[in-house]
Amino acid sequence: MNSSSYFISVYFPVIPILVFILFNHNWKQRPKWVIFIMTCIGLIADVYGYKMAVLYQPNLWLINLFTFTEFAFLSYFFFLIIKERRIRFLIKIFYLCFIIFWIIRNFFIFNIFQFDYISQTIEFLFIFSYCLIYFYERIRNIDSIQLYKNYQFWIVSALFIYCAVTFFSFMVGISDSSNADVIAFEFLIRVGNIIKSILITIAFCIQADSELKNKRNPNSIYYIKDIKGKE
Repeated sequence: MNSSSYFISVYFPVIPILVFILFNHNWKQRPKWVIFIMTCIGLIADVYGYKMAVLYQPNLWLINLFTFTEFAFLSYFFFLIIKERRIRFLIKIFYLCFIIFWIIRNFFIFNIFQFDYISQTIEFLFIFSYCLIYFYERIRNIDSIQLYKNYQFWIVSALFIYCAVTFFSFMVGISDSSNADVIAFEFLIRVGNIIKSILITIAFCIQADSELKNKRNPNSIYYIKDIKGKE
């Protein structure tokens, strides 16, 4: 992976950040703010980690710490957008188990300066499961046309595709893969990061109110009048 492709994939998240700032957003769209803050933290971590690598300084602790932070933000994001109480409770359990496991592994079994590929693999499995649960819940409760107008759908799709594309790259650290395999997996990670940034940018371009404007409330008196008028 040459430096130019690395630069493009690392700095591509700047686009959704700029889109988020330029569009009119408010604090009521809390899920967007969660992703926005996480994207900013990820960008800072990537830039700082790259500079450390250039200076031959250890940066594995930064990657491990970002895994902890990223899972916390994404768990909170899915907690906000998933309405089923049992699933929300399950998210709390997953979050608590992951945090305990991460602390034990990085401070008691090993140390934070060693790459924690197991925690990253578990994180991706949890996030992948969250995405599947979200898709199942939304498909049951909303038609496909409205689904594509929902910014949450595009963010979850970005996470789903990124997890699906990059999941097997974590197996490189525990296998005897050749250098060519490592390069191939790095390429997949960069491509997945670019796709994720594009889909999140689309999500930030969608206003949350657009879904409500295009969907009539069955309990509204105007909706009942419209039905009678058509009859």
